[in-house]
Amino acid sequence: MLSAKDEQSWIQGYNAMQDRTVHGPLGLRLVSISDERAVIEAEITDALRQPMGLLHGGVSLLMGESVASLHAAWLGDLEETAPVGVDINGTHLRSATQGHVRAIARVLRKTRSFVFHEVDIEHVESGALLCKVRISNFYKPIT
Repeated sequence: MLSAKDEQSWIQGYNAMQDRTVHGPLGLRLVSISDERAVIEAEITDALRQPMGLLHGGVSLLMGESVASLHAAWLGDLEETAPVGVDINGTHLRSATQGHVRAIARVLRKTRSFVFHEVDIEHVESGALLCKVRISNFYKPIT
């Protein structure tokens, strides 16, 4: 799985398992990952829109949880612990109907047992901030 902290290996690993997750049908792709942040992007297609044609708020939260959990895995030791999301909150600020959406996760605080992320959901073409997501991941010991 994803264990070595090599960005290209993680991007390839993410892409390889994408079809077995919700990320495949939604077209999410990992763009970059490092100790400082993780970034995923997607094109706003009908699969990401709600009935009124806007980017679905649930997709914004899904992208936020996905990128933060992926980053939590990067920062942890996957042989010792598994990051498990325990809390998520999102504030929708603007909407988008077309173009691309980007989710950027940055750590607010990391302890031995938890990592707290803030995620900016942005419209790529305009740079507009669409949503702020905050998520907490617990590092569950692997037994």
